[in-house]
Amino acid sequence: MAGSPSTEPEHVPVLADRVTALLAPALDGPGAVLVDATLGRAGHARALLEACPGLLLIGVDADLPAHPELHVVKVRRGTDSITHGPAMSRREAEQAIDAGRDDGREQRHAPGGRGGPRSAGVR
Repeated sequence: MAGSPSTEPEHVPVLADRVTALLAPALDGPGAVLVDATLGRAGHARALLEACPGLLLIGVDADLPAHPELHVVKVRRGTDSITHGPAMSRREAEQAIDAGRDDGREQRHAPGGRGGPRSAGVR
């Protein structure tokens, strides 16, 4: 049913507090950007976004769930297996970073500033 609360338990990473304590001091200032190349279920990312409201987060993952605060920018579908070489080419990594930076610039200039959707580079 639309609007019903999820019956799936929320993902809570065991190191979220420690990761936040270590990274938040460097990410709490104006213009802070974080590239999370292992976004997964976004537990660490959510904790950092909560601790650092002005943070621009660029997340990289294969399958991101729909979320109203997430703006997906696709460079290409998925990444390659690191058992056979790089997960993505340098050019693809640069495209993902550029896409996130461009999206962040758009959000900064949008009404309400940086409170808009977050970016995801590779999906």
